[in-house]
Amino acid sequence: MIMTLHQLLTNPSGKGSGHISARFRIIDDLKKKYLALHSKHKFRFAAYEDSGITLFHVQVPSESLDKPFFFDVLIEIDTLSKESKKALLESKVRVFSNNQAFSFTYAYKANKDDLIISWLKDKFDKKALTQKPVVRNPDVLMGFEKSIYYASQFILENRLFEKGRVKPVKLKVEELVDDIKDTSTIFQMYQKQKRFEASKRKKEKDRLRAENARKKLIEKKKKTSAKSAKSTKTVKKASTVKGVKKAKRAKRN
Repeated sequence: MIMTLHQLLTNPSGKGSGHISARFRIIDDLKKKYLALHSKHKFRFAAYEDSGITLFHVQVPSESLDKPFFFDVLIEIDTLSKESKKALLESKVRVFSNNQAFSFTYAYKANKDDLIISWLKDKFDKKALTQKPVVRNPDVLMGFEKSIYYASQFILENRLFEKGRVKPVKLKVEELVDDIKDTSTIFQMYQKQKRFEASKRKKEKDRLRAENARKKLIEKKKKTSAKSAKSTKTVKKASTVKGVKKAKRAKRN
């Protein structure tokens, strides 16, 4: 199956796969999320060339973690005869992402349709490529996967297909393969960071709760102390009055 970058960004499931207005809503939502993510974290980028192909490597930051955590997204196209957005969008693509959402949901379909970069297939769990995603994608359709969409938008927005903006280097497959983590490893790293940040937030929440409790206790003690001082002052005043009356009676006698 041939899929262009334009199709990947606008209708990856193909003709008759959904109402146009529904797709537009999805695309609009993805664009908003991309802009929010791009304003929060920086994307990383590299480009490679070899034997008539250009490979874009975009490291896409996670949306859900506070500390920058990157997923590897690679988009392979035939080397452009013309450096234009139109030419890029019309290019046939193959892709890779070690984001678990892609692996669990679309890797099987992408592999079946020859859309996965061949020398990166070993980065997936074997089941992701050979077993249908009956829970996440029962109809086995390609769809909008965020990490790939964000990487594509980053390339287009920054016009990184223009060699004047970035100079592709010679692709050395073995070195790049070694640099890219497999889906299981990246998932374990992601979960570790997620647990760390959750623990950090809990500690901060507990600290603030303890601090508020301490402040309330101090305030309560101040109020109790003020009330006690007022009560003591009243008692002293009453005692003084009684003492004066007794003195006056004694003087008269």
